Amino acid sequence: MSDYERCAELCEEYGFARQAEMLRAAAQGTLRVFAVCERLRDESFLADEGGVPVALFVDREDAERDARRREVLAFRTLNLYEYCDGEIGFISDRTPAELEREISLILSADYKLPDPDTHQGPLFPADATDDQIWMISRLFNEEFFYVAELEFADGANPPSSLESPS
Repeated sequence: MSDYERCAELCEEYGFARQAEMLRAAAQGTLRVFAVCERLRDESFLADEGGVPVALFVDREDAERDARRREVLAFRTLNLYEYCDGEIGFISDRTPAELEREISLILSADYKLPDPDTHQGPLFPADATDDQIWMISRLFNEEFFYVAELEFADGANPPSSLESPS
């Protein structure tokens, strides 16, 4: 019996059925973990590949929700010009005029992109809703956060510890 199976039995004995289920999945090599990964903050540049895991989930929907929340927060608080050297075309296939028109539709208000040479702070109005910011974020090619599926690899750990010999 593996350490995972022993822990699963203890979890079940104390009423932690969900944890027991996850530990049994780990023992069988079928546990999947979903990591929310961050691609930004490398001296104001987006990482070309990969990212840094910032949160782990055992449920993909929970991970997707967290990635979306983080993405909205990034678009709400960051100056996107810092991630494209002031050239919005580096992070969107749309022209500045197309972006202004589509963002205006989303916000139900006239919107003009600020001057990249003088602007400081976020590009979008503080009173925009999270849903509006999410729709705006979909106008850009780059994502600051994404979900990666990871497979739990038991082989990376010793088969048993000194505390619980097999």
